[in-house]
Amino acid sequence: MSETDADSATDAGTDASSASESETASRPAEERSKNESAEAAAVETEDSEAEQSGSPIHVLAMERLEPLVLVGVGGFAGAVLRHAVAVALPGGFPWGTLAVNVVGSFALGVLLSESKLAGRISVETRLVLGNGFLSSFTTYSTFALQTTTLSPSWAVVNVGANYALGFAAVVAGGAAVEEVTG
Repeated sequence: MSETDADSATDAGTDASSASESETASRPAEERSKNESAEAAAVETEDSEAEQSGSPIHVLAMERLEPLVLVGVGGFAGAVLRHAVAVALPGGFPWGTLAVNVVGSFALGVLLSESKLAGRISVETRLVLGNGFLSSFTTYSTFALQTTTLSPSWAVVNVGANYALGFAAVVAGGAAVEEVTG
């Protein structure tokens, strides 16, 4: 065998081994790609079948997620409005907290009485307004914290006003609904 023939054979062997290595390296990637495509198609088929059949798992997940979203949306709006009221009213005494607690108590009295008496408010609306908006709009924790920053005599006034006016507002809200719905 001549030197040229040996070089050609070596080059051919190198080319063959390179091609073989290249095929081997690309084969797993191709197989992975095919497997991933097959898995994705299977998942899409399962999801499609579940949607069509009303899969209990998907239905249960949506049933659990919807109330959380409704409460979250209402809670966001209530917290933002509470902050706006607190900023708008003068300082010195926690007028903003007292105002939102009284107004929120009245609104909760209306909401609970209306839904009990007339039954026109849906469960979803009660979640958004009651559990979400009014729970974030009114605030016991801020009331308690602000009370600790007041002088003892003003602290008593604040506690008395929040509880007495809050209770009266709930009763007034319920009475207003009874008056309107007869």
